[in-house]
Amino acid sequence: MGGNEAKGAFLQAAQDENTVMFNTKQQQDFERIKKDIEKRIQAKSVPYSKSSDADEIAKLADLREKGILTEDEFQKKKRQILGIAALIDTD
Repeated sequence: MGGNEAKGAFLQAAQDENTVMFNTKQQQDFERIKKDIEKRIQAKSVPYSKSSDADEIAKLADLREKGILTEDEFQKKKRQILGIAALIDTD
């Protein structure tokens, strides 16, 4: 059914809690943010593949055991594979 978002004129939209207002100088930034949000939503909708992810993590663990990867590198890559890197990493 949807929410009760404003469907009227500009002034009504300005009072809607879901409205994001910006000026033309900010439009490029807002479009970039919108694309990033859409990309993240799309990434979340991709089916999770346990076997391929598990295989990749196992390969990384082997590299860690051989001393090729540090523990930090292993953990960071594992989070990326599991799709949680953006929620944890700040760099």
